Amino acid sequence: KLLDDMNELLEDNEVVKDEKQEEEVSLAQTKILSLLMEFMDDEDLELRTTAVEGFAKLLFVNRIGDFQILSRLAVLYFNPANENDTRLRQCLSVFFPAYAFSSHRHQRNLEQTFFPTMRVLEDAPAESPLSQINTYQVAQFFIYLTDEGNLKVPKSGSEGVPSSVDSGELSIHASLAMRLCNEIISHPDDGETKT
Repeated sequence: KLLDDMNELLEDNEVVKDEKQEEEVSLAQTKILSLLMEFMDDEDLELRTTAVEGFAKLLFVNRIGDFQILSRLAVLYFNPANENDTRLRQCLSVFFPAYAFSSHRHQRNLEQTFFPTMRVLEDAPAESPLSQINTYQVAQFFIYLTDEGNLKVPKSGSEGVPSSVDSGELSIHASLAMRLCNEIISHPDDGETKT
């Protein structure tokens, strides 16, 4: 029922006629998204998994494009505390490749999600299950998801050359590499950047 209400509000956004209505719809959407985000941390597995499935569906069909939600889904997927929640893990193990490989835009969204996700994992307290997550494995997963060669409908320019090459735009992997280098340069004394 909650997901139906959310979808109805999202659809209402397409027929908004004035700014006041637009603000009201936006506020309602924000409240519902906040409520659903709280459910992603709920102790009740059914409620948490339902919220995760709802967000996965909304992201997949481009009804929302929130990087924070994508990051939270990635953290939930790798969180060892969810190891026995097979429905949640199955949902996310199907969602991430389907989402990433369905469009270049989705891969760019995952690119924007990479650093916030890695920061959450690196900043996790030692007693948190998140501190047990292998960040190298998470990075490899993001690299796999953002490989433009895995797109179901390749984003191509002339003669099958990726349009990022034609347009002079950096590929996702080149962009991630540049941002990683900039992070290392901007924090040279950080112990994590030396490893």
